[in-house]
Amino acid sequence: MTTPEDPYPWLPLDVVIEWIGSQAAANSPAIDRARLGAAAYVEANRRDIFPRGTLTTEAPSDVVMAGCLAAARLYARKGSPAGLAAYAEFATAVLSRDADVERMLGIGRYAKPAVG
Repeated sequence: MTTPEDPYPWLPLDVVIEWIGSQAAANSPAIDRARLGAAAYVEANRRDIFPRGTLTTEAPSDVVMAGCLAAARLYARKGSPAGLAAYAEFATAVLSRDADVERMLGIGRYAKPAVG
């Protein structure tokens, strides 16, 4: 589903839809918006991999998976704009930060110490 105009060819829409699951295919415009936001987030946080913008080659598999996880989290927020998701008799918070994404990207508390 990647097109030549796709600003983030390293994170194809069909890969994100496959990760989120079959219910996502029916809502691909919303998934694509989440994918675009997630890809921009990944690129902004990993300038070492994306030094001058988007890669034209394949990104490392852990970076693609981090993009999928971030897109899934953003898509889940569609149903929980206040940060809460309701499930029958209880509600749970939707994380504003995803430790798996941070670990795969090596950012946040998983960032390598910088030499000053």
